[in-house]
Amino acid sequence: MPKTTPRKSGPRPSGEARERILAVATELFYRDGIRAVGVDAVVRESGVAKMTLYSHFKSKEDLVAACLSRQGDACRERFARALEGVPEQLALRVDAFFSALEAWFSEPGFRGCPFINATSEFGDPSHTTRQLTLEHQEFLRSALLAVARLSDRSGPESIAEELLLLVEGAIVLAVTRGDAAPARSAHAAARRILGLG
Repeated sequence: MPKTTPRKSGPRPSGEARERILAVATELFYRDGIRAVGVDAVVRESGVAKMTLYSHFKSKEDLVAACLSRQGDACRERFARALEGVPEQLALRVDAFFSALEAWFSEPGFRGCPFINATSEFGDPSHTTRQLTLEHQEFLRSALLAVARLSDRSGPESIAEELLLLVEGAIVLAVTRGDAAPARSAHAAARRILGLG
C-alpha cells in the first residue's frame, strides 16, 4: 500500500480528525502489524496532535478495536455486494462467495485477515481482539450457513463449519504463498462438500 501522507492544512472538524486517525491507523496496523506501530506513528502519519487522538480513543487498544470494527464492516460490505442480486441457488451463491474471496486475495496490499493477524499478535484470550475475531468468524459462519442451507445435504451447521475452515485456511495460504490460488482451491473443495462436483 502507498505510504500515507500527513495533511498539514490546519484545524479540522472533530469528525474528520477521527476518520483520518482511523483510516491511517487501519492501514498501518494492517500493513505493519499492531505491535510494530506505535501511537506516535499514527499521530505523525495522520497529521493530528496526540491529544486529538486520545480525545477520540482513550487507549491504543480502543483504537485497535475501532480499526478492526471498521475492517469487519468492510468485509461484510464486500460479501454483501458479491451476493447482491444473486438468485438463491446453491451453485450461484457458492460461486459468488468464493469469487469475492479470490478478488479480495488479488487486491494490492492484501495481507490476510486483519482479525487472524490481530489474534496472532495477542495471545491473551481475554484481549479485545479475541472477542472481535470470534464475532467476525460468527459473521462468516452465518453467511456460509445460509449457503449450506440451500443444499440438500443434512447437517448444514456442520457443513458451514467445514466451509469456514476452508475459508480461513485459504486466507492463511494466500498470505503465505502470495497469490490468490488458495481461493480457487477452497472454491473447488466447497463445491465438492456441497455435492456440486
